[in-house]
Amino acid sequence: MTPLDAGRHFQGNQDLSEQFHASSLNLPMRPRILVALAEIEGADQALFRGMALARVLRADLHVLRVLNERKLAGSRLARHRSVNALGFVQQSHEAHRKTRQWLRDSAADEISTDRLTLMNGELVACATEYMRFSRASLIVMPALRGSFGAMVTRLVRQADAPVLVARQPGERDNIVAATDLRNPGYPVLRKASELGAALDATVIAVHNVVPVSLTVCHQMVWHLGVLYNEEAQASAARLEVASRQIDVHTRSVVTEQVDPAWGILRQATACDADLVVVGTRARSWFDRFMTGSVAADVVTRAKRSVLVTPVHDGDQVFAG
Repeated sequence: MTPLDAGRHFQGNQDLSEQFHASSLNLPMRPRILVALAEIEGADQALFRGMALARVLRADLHVLRVLNERKLAGSRLARHRSVNALGFVQQSHEAHRKTRQWLRDSAADEISTDRLTLMNGELVACATEYMRFSRASLIVMPALRGSFGAMVTRLVRQADAPVLVARQPGERDNIVAATDLRNPGYPVLRKASELGAALDATVIAVHNVVPVSLTVCHQMVWHLGVLYNEEAQASAARLEVASRQIDVHTRSVVTEQVDPAWGILRQATACDADLVVVGTRARSWFDRFMTGSVAADVVTRAKRSVLVTPVHDGDQVFAG
């Protein structure tokens, strides 16, 4: 996207120009939350969750609608390019009208339509561009069909900002936060504790210990079982210490599942969690291919909302 394209895409968002004016004068700016979506159908939960968080965190809420020009401009013939371009302009105007009407119907006067922006392109690239332009601190998006967890973790890493995938709320204000206990700073637990304090929610710290495989030879079973029990006890003790460091209502649980994502989601179901918090960090493509992504699996398979937060080198959590 060229600077000219960016200026054209962001045109009409008055709040962004006010932000740059405040920044140039070193004035304090309110935090910003971005609701990013490609379609308005099925996006109500993302909008409602974004509105609720904006009220609690006293943040401004922005809405980004991303249109995919390739779906319309599919002809390879040069003589059809002008027709495709005209058709896309018409589609853009219609999408803008429908999105404004959706905001009026769903949010009443709580969100100004001046904070609605349309961009052309791919969702991850456009949301990343907008985040850098607006300096928003959180992205909220609706759950999509299929295995979209990898796309969410890619957005988290590229935008370097947490992404909340909104689903139906739970009955209890519980937050499940998953950690592998490798970093004494416990960045995911701390992110969960911040939300827990703001929402007056209980944080359940979860760590998964992979059980001993039953396929090993019988001579090794006893020895591995002893090591496993020692690891589980040590993990429980460390998780308890980590939980005490969080200044909100917290309890800790050690799960024992071969699939860590299943262990996290099983605990979330057991406590009817309203939100699951996991982390993702940059890894090589080969590492992802060999070990997969716990965060991506949790996002795809969860029944409740999931917050994926970026973890930088040196911060080890259930990284996707």
